[in-house]
Amino acid sequence: MWTISNKYLNIPWVFLGIYLFVFSACDKDPTLVERGDPEILLGLLSSNRTLKNKYSDPDAPDYLVRGVYQVLYASLKIEAGVVIHFEEDAGLEIGDDAALQIKGSENNRVILTGTAPIPGFWRGILIQTNLHCSIAYTDLHYGGHIWWEGGQQSSIWAQGKLLTSREMSLDIHDCLITNSPQFGLFLGETVRKVSLQRNVFKQHGLSPVVCPTFLIPDIDVTNSDYRENGHNGIFLINGPLVLNGIGYGNNGTLGYIDEQPATWKPLPDEGSYRGIISMRNLTLNAGVIIEIPPGKFMFIVNKLKATGTAEQNVILRNIPGHDNFIRIDLSGPEQSTLEHCVISNGGCCDELFQVETPANIELSRAHDLLLSNCLIQNSEGCGIFIYPNIGGTLQSEVTQTGCAFVNNVSDNICYW
Repeated sequence: MWTISNKYLNIPWVFLGIYLFVFSACDKDPTLVERGDPEILLGLLSSNRTLKNKYSDPDAPDYLVRGVYQVLYASLKIEAGVVIHFEEDAGLEIGDDAALQIKGSENNRVILTGTAPIPGFWRGILIQTNLHCSIAYTDLHYGGHIWWEGGQQSSIWAQGKLLTSREMSLDIHDCLITNSPQFGLFLGETVRKVSLQRNVFKQHGLSPVVCPTFLIPDIDVTNSDYRENGHNGIFLINGPLVLNGIGYGNNGTLGYIDEQPATWKPLPDEGSYRGIISMRNLTLNAGVIIEIPPGKFMFIVNKLKATGTAEQNVILRNIPGHDNFIRIDLSGPEQSTLEHCVISNGGCCDELFQVETPANIELSRAHDLLLSNCLIQNSEGCGIFIYPNIGGTLQSEVTQTGCAFVNNVSDNICYW
């Protein structure tokens, strides 16, 4: 029989295995009583605290939050098995220089829910800090009541410390987040880094996840579940946007060009990236779907590379059921390449911008475009518009093989 030996141990493997099973197979404390009165949490927490599991009954709350439980300049830790109920309009706020660690386990999850099963019954978690926060193996239900006028209705709203540069980092994994009137997770532009792994977002009225484009490379988009929401996918913000009367706002001025080169993977179950995109270099893998809001642009100022296949196109389109977008702007000295792509339903004229060159795609600043096996269709203007370089010289070129242009109102390829 194999043994493990050092100056402290000489234990047969079989006994070591029994020891490990007894002490680690179950996270729950067998000394817990079944249920009792929950401890009331309210007001300000300004010193470090750990919330522990008190009751073994999974329906018995260990804690009850009344009003806003605010954490400032302190650390709040929530251990495995803790059940917290929130009264109407209650919420958990992680403020200046505070940290949050919710540490459930696979067999002993943390549960945060409202005292009534009504979407948006309680406020959810608002994170406004420059420190790292983490949430693991947690079920969060019925959050998303509005924090203040103009704020986001989200189960988790993370925006970093106000009036600072991007400093905050956030790790959310193996969580079930459900039943917000608008969003499951809203990530503001002051979040520096985020890790999302193996999460399930369900029954959110608008979108499961909202974030700036610069955070997409941090997210493994392939292993979370975005189904059964108003929009199945990730909503991208780069400046305030109103859609269906709902504001996808932020507390900064975004609207800049995202300088970080990025490769985007397809979302599971044909989910889509939806929203405003302004980037320098973007690569899209086969199966990616991008939906551009009505009357908005997609800007790529250096190079777009979209490589679909005959079985799995890259799709760039309007939001189904909404008006067309204005156009996809491709500019700069590099060449963009689109292979097995479908570009559909652009070319609208926005009254605010008085667009004179509506098209699905516009080329400018000597930007060349290589197309193969693409379908460009349903533009309210041109399929492709080629804008002259400064001085009036036409320098952009389109090279195409095996492409089709269908139902474009003005023409397939237009010149200034």
